[in-house]
Amino acid sequence: MTGLQAIVLAIVQGITELFPISSLGHAVILPAILGWNVDENAEGFLPFLAVMHLGTAIALLGYFWRDWYAFAGSVVRFRDPTGAGDRRLFWRVVVATIPAVVIGFLFERKLKAGFAAPTLAAAFLVVNGIMLFVAERLQRAGGKPLSELSFVQALIIGFWQCLALIPGMSRSGATMSGGYPSSPRRRSSWAPWRSKRPSSSSITPASASSPSWPGRWPASPRWRASGP
Repeated sequence: MTGLQAIVLAIVQGITELFPISSLGHAVILPAILGWNVDENAEGFLPFLAVMHLGTAIALLGYFWRDWYAFAGSVVRFRDPTGAGDRRLFWRVVVATIPAVVIGFLFERKLKAGFAAPTLAAAFLVVNGIMLFVAERLQRAGGKPLSELSFVQALIIGFWQCLALIPGMSRSGATMSGGYPSSPRRRSSWAPWRSKRPSSSSITPASASSPSWPGRWPASPRWRASGP
């Protein structure tokens, strides 16, 4: 992989991460679409994708630092009633992160194979679009505010997020699809959960060998292909 190809992939990752369209799926199919001679089965390709997502995690943590600071403060000062709301949401984010960690660990080998299958990623990009369309139609009028999200609902949303272990399925899209039918009233009320969802809480450990991007990768990735 050339430096220019890496830059192009990083730019696409940064743009597509802003929307529920699977930045990872686009990173998997882009080399095939552009005819790059990149071996996506190489042991260095998956770590490269994980490092790109680490950049996303850093950006999220930086942009929403006030929210995470409030989270941390509410947990440390666990007897302070003024932080009850942040503390409540924090533990629901923790619960929603657990399914991806467990399922990623249990099905590590099978999931890892999907990251070298552009055709599979392209197919699931279509499935992702259908999922978002159906979820939007099933969204309830009214519904509970985010502050009333239960542990069970958080766990259900966490299982929905596991779909993002498949390239082409959007993490934020799956999270929203899991929440639309059950709780938040409007997209605007859903935005805080998206910002505090297990996005940054799962991306960061994933880049350091989390099951969210299955596999224990070498410290020094070796690329077995080069492009023009």
